[in-house]
Amino acid sequence: EAANHVLGIEQPHGGYWYPRSGWMRPASICHALLQHPDITVIDNTGAVNLNRVGSTWQATSATGLLAESTCAVVATGTNATELNTLSWLPVSKIRGQTSHLPSNTRFGALRAVLCHTGYVSPARAAEHCIGATFDIADTDSAIRTADHRYNLDSLAKAIPAWRDALSEISANSLEGRVAYRCASPDYLPLIGPVPDH
Repeated sequence: EAANHVLGIEQPHGGYWYPRSGWMRPASICHALLQHPDITVIDNTGAVNLNRVGSTWQATSATGLLAESTCAVVATGTNATELNTLSWLPVSKIRGQTSHLPSNTRFGALRAVLCHTGYVSPARAAEHCIGATFDIADTDSAIRTADHRYNLDSLAKAIPAWRDALSEISANSLEGRVAYRCASPDYLPLIGPVPDH
């Protein structure tokens, strides 16, 4: 009953509620952060190397020194191992496909993100983002109808009140996105100083 109240939809299961939680569009966050006066974007550099020189990190390219600091943050996801100092990291790429579900009166009542074996977000620009598949050792970047169907079926299991409406949606008609998660061997995040291999 409490879950139904929070979500705004009929849902048969209880769960955990994080009152100050939310969801975001990473690209929007990055664009906002780039407006900070202490951030300078250096792009079109070609391949970048990261090296420790004394107590300083230096980012270099074929054209020379790009930047240096006592602290380096590597936030490149699956491309992290392309840096010479991180090529040894035991990370893997895991394919995930999301589906863009057109909103309607029933789906539009959702007021918060619902996480189950997948997830569904409230509507933005008349679409819900649902997903996502978890495909280890799959390098196919093409959108797949079978994955849209998987996402729809997972959502129908999580929200039985939507089952009939979801079964009427043609998976062929959906758009979506494929991206790759950067996964450590135990699937926990890798954070902190770059380790000295």
